[in-house]
Amino acid sequence: MSDDILDFKSIKVCIDVHPDEDTRGAVVTSKKWQPGQTLRVRFLDGDPTVQQKIAAVAHQWSQYINIQFAFGNDPNAEIRISCGQLDGQSWSNIGTDALSVDKNQPTMHYGWLQPDTPDEEYSRVVLHEFGHALGCIHEHQHPEAGIPWNRDAVYRYYMGPPNNWTKESVDNNLFAQYSKNVTQFSHFDTQSIMLYPIPKELTTNGFEVGWNKHLSETDKAFMGAIYPGAAKGRTTLASGQSLQPGQSLRSPNQLHTLILQTDGNVVLYNQHSQPLWATNTGGLIKPGTFIMQTDGNLVLYDTDNRPKWASQTFGNPGAFFDVQDDGNLVVYRAGSQSQTEDNALWASASNDM
Repeated sequence: MSDDILDFKSIKVCIDVHPDEDTRGAVVTSKKWQPGQTLRVRFLDGDPTVQQKIAAVAHQWSQYINIQFAFGNDPNAEIRISCGQLDGQSWSNIGTDALSVDKNQPTMHYGWLQPDTPDEEYSRVVLHEFGHALGCIHEHQHPEAGIPWNRDAVYRYYMGPPNNWTKESVDNNLFAQYSKNVTQFSHFDTQSIMLYPIPKELTTNGFEVGWNKHLSETDKAFMGAIYPGAAKGRTTLASGQSLQPGQSLRSPNQLHTLILQTDGNVVLYNQHSQPLWATNTGGLIKPGTFIMQTDGNLVLYDTDNRPKWASQTFGNPGAFFDVQDDGNLVVYRAGSQSQTEDNALWASASNDM
């Protein structure tokens, strides 16, 4: 089946979650985090491979907004993820609603992601749920959406498997719209990651929306305005500079991200959150620092300061490390004016362009 064709019988979508004192309609304006804030994220359960894939996708948001995510085991984490129960449900609290949830309870849940789930499905679901965690509403509940729903068909579909919603859940998740007076919004965006797939069988005039699996340009621009001040980030490690767990480097074109993950792995991802290169140390160490040493060696140390991976380029004082636009990671000689093969001391050979 083509990715562009909706499988009408298997559409899985997330459900809205609101606190008991539901203040529907005040989502973006009253439930935003502070721009520049680092949100701590903790997994409560789940397979380590699933956890790693979720974290990799979530970081995509930080390329466009002034919010960072720090994955770890902080008991006071603002976002707490459950992904160990395959119950077919996916949901997240909206923005700062997470602060009203008991610290031992999840604020986000993934109920169908598994280690062998396709990367495109991780992208579709994780970007969507982290959008909710940032304060986003469902796009089909946009004040100006105007979707021509066939309500009887919608009830029949969503009240059956795989969603099995009540009529009230269908009303809340699909038909209810947010007020213009209390939300910040852009134009209705049919490409938004926050929009459910809508098969033509559920509308009265053939209107449909396919599988939105990536952030749309409007998602990026609008949320960048909601959380202004996003930094382009570092692209290089100069001599003596390092990364700490959770920190990253990004290529100048913003398409490739290298991150020292909290599981101990250093991984290079492309814009689709597909890994291109890794130190293959995930789960094997407690990460300390990833450093471009002054002797020219690029080294990953654990918390006991023991080297666990190295580029073996020592003896080249002043060398620097670069994440390139083409996806290649390179250690260059000191003072290299031209970043050419002749000046390269080590390369990952991970270029994908």
